[in-house]
Amino acid sequence: DCHCMIERPEKWIQPLADAGASSLTFHIEAVDDARATAIAIRDAGMRPGIAIKPGTPVEAVQVRARTALSEQRCEGRTPLP
Repeated sequence: DCHCMIERPEKWIQPLADAGASSLTFHIEAVDDARATAIAIRDAGMRPGIAIKPGTPVEAVQVRARTALSEQRCEGRTPLP
């Protein structure tokens, strides 16, 4: 499991997958498109996770996180539980 507290976590998806990571959690504040980042993580063979900074209200990211992690079934991916 990798929890990245970095800017542009999308550039680390493939290197972490190649290193054997099974899941990658990224901070939603660090990406422009959480859904695209989650899909890229899933496509690299890992399980995506979303984290938020302590000062970020959950309500501000609730819809974005739900979209990023759940609506992948629209593209033929198995949604996360």
